[in-house]
Amino acid sequence: MQEIDIIKLQEQAEQGDAEAQYNLGCYYYFGRVIQKDFEKAVHWLTEAADQGNTGAQYWLGHCYDNNGDGFQTDGEKALLWYTKAAEAGNYVAQFYLGCIYHQGEGVPQNFEKAVYWYHRSAAQHHRNALVNLGLCYYKGDGLPKNREDAVYYFNLAAQDANNIAYHNLAFCYANGIGVIQDPEKAEYWYKKYEQTGSNWNKNNDGIYYFHINRKNNTNYVLQYNDQENEILKIDNDTLINFKKPKVIEDFSVSELEELAIYFYKKKSEWPFRYEFNKALLKRYEKLNKNFSWTKSKKKKFLEINDKLMSIFIKSYNEALTIAKNLEMRIQNNDPFLSDYEIEITLQPYIFDKNDYEEDCIALVLSEPKYHPIEFDISHSRFEWIEQEIPVFMDKSINWNNQYLDGVFNDHYICYAIHVLLENHWSFHDILNIDQIWTDVKVIHQNHYQKKIN
Repeated sequence: MQEIDIIKLQEQAEQGDAEAQYNLGCYYYFGRVIQKDFEKAVHWLTEAADQGNTGAQYWLGHCYDNNGDGFQTDGEKALLWYTKAAEAGNYVAQFYLGCIYHQGEGVPQNFEKAVYWYHRSAAQHHRNALVNLGLCYYKGDGLPKNREDAVYYFNLAAQDANNIAYHNLAFCYANGIGVIQDPEKAEYWYKKYEQTGSNWNKNNDGIYYFHINRKNNTNYVLQYNDQENEILKIDNDTLINFKKPKVIEDFSVSELEELAIYFYKKKSEWPFRYEFNKALLKRYEKLNKNFSWTKSKKKKFLEINDKLMSIFIKSYNEALTIAKNLEMRIQNNDPFLSDYEIEITLQPYIFDKNDYEEDCIALVLSEPKYHPIEFDISHSRFEWIEQEIPVFMDKSINWNNQYLDGVFNDHYICYAIHVLLENHWSFHDILNIDQIWTDVKVIHQNHYQKKIN
């Protein structure tokens, strides 16, 4: 795992390096490597955007669209930056701008502008733009209706492995829309669609396409049929058949848990990480919004925080002892050892009254594959590790203010808590941690090379 040198990146950004400014802005925006800071994200993205960095222009548009950490939204500025990025050739911004005009999302609906931007994005092989351009031909939005051309664009998207395109081709071949009706080809595309883990209802179906929500930067898939009946899909790629389809923001906590469990069961067919995380994120937001801290809850939370920190330090010291021994072997030209990797993993487990029955959200959250707390040591990183404090142990970075609004005053909230919250564990989930397992895995490596004449 490559370590990001934030200090060096900051220096490059301050010296005017547009790419460094863009990367630094994104790190502050997402809070993945450093503590999230929306104002700093906007500052550095603006610096890069002013120099013509199209990625920065696109994400700056999102900043002005989304009210993060009290930052004032500005729909006009958001549209300005999306447009700058799109005009400069950013194909993601072009697709996004096409959706904005297609839907009339914060602007007057304009099918011609939508088609223009879909075309520009599709010319750069943006898969979702190809699908939505196909929809425009299918419906006649902004250009003459032409079902053959719709199938043409669905085919192009399918060549780039877009599962919504698989679905649309299956629907067209099954119903003879834009092509000669062909049940065998329909079955072929339905199977391709199924292989992605997606579901469909052959008896009540239509063309699927992509839809955005500027207010919270989310994506949906809608269904269109000739009765002008649009049914909102719950997630990005897959239909979940609840009695009344509705936007995910309107789901109850139990419904969101039902969604997360559904995707958890699909883990062997794993194009579902986006949908899985989205369901957990909305559950996390709802639970934390209504959460109130009591004296006993604070005490238990700090006990778990300190235990996570203590366990990691013990595991880290064990790994470091092993690493020092391996470094000595490498320095002594050990004939077997030329490299190594040591992985430290902490996995909390939640106690649940259901005792880990099949449909249990605690089991989903405690699945090591999806939410590991981990740190790696290798030969190439050893010198850096000896000189720097690992982020897990760096008390100069206190995660109390970012996630907990200073609830714990100056008490150090460790990086492990940050990882759990980033992976959508609610405060309630963390308070229910019952066990913490730790692994220190060592891989010895050597590289043999033989010259072949």
